Amino acid sequence: MHYFLTGERQVGKSTLIDKLISQTGASVGGFRTSFDENRFTSKYRNLYMYDAAESLIKDEDHVICQIFPDKILPHIERFDTLGSSYINRALINNCDLLIMDECGRLENKAEIFKASVLQALDKAPLVLGVIQIELPKWTEAIFNRPDVELVHINIENRDSEAERLINLVKQELSLQ
Repeated sequence: MHYFLTGERQVGKSTLIDKLISQTGASVGGFRTSFDENRFTSKYRNLYMYDAAESLIKDEDHVICQIFPDKILPHIERFDTLGSSYINRALINNCDLLIMDECGRLENKAEIFKASVLQALDKAPLVLGVIQIELPKWTEAIFNRPDVELVHINIENRDSEAERLINLVKQELSLQ
């Protein structure tokens, strides 16, 4: 089974993933994303992508999207190269848990990346991701799969869902 978290911004989806990783002891791979520290104070922001098995890297080569007051500039080629390489590395390394944080509208035109995401769902034993479900049509191919549980996270349920998912992932890891 694969689990994809969805919910409003800043509700704790990525924090839940951090908690799950630390409490299960799973080996991880895949990709994570993070904004600049000035996410809420600056009109100009960068979104970075990095390997889920490594520390956050905030340099020009890892910027996957630049956000300005009047436009959003996704770097499709970086989704296709970085994102696909992180997913493929996780599969090659046989990680316990493939992280996909997050899938959404910015990569809507990143065909190589999207294909890597969908192929990984067929190959990886366990995926934990974050997904935007309101806009991008391509994510329907993820959350409509019978082997995907879509988990709606909000402030009221995030702690109980974290505990439930930790227990489910521990069970799944013991079966591998």
